[in-house]
Amino acid sequence: MDKRYPIGQFECPNLIQKQDVQKWMKEIAALPNRLNKLTESLDEFELERTYREGS
Repeated sequence: MDKRYPIGQFECPNLIQKQDVQKWMKEIAALPNRLNKLTESLDEFELERTYREGS
């Protein structure tokens, strides 16, 4: 795995349809709540950690 791209590099679809954009907009809107839930139990030390050196 290339640590610069922990979830893989972006691959843009050849054809983007309206329902794709609507789905992405919902995912983006939901992200702040998902991040809050994922990080609410972390202490300051854990919040300061990085997943790779220099990031």
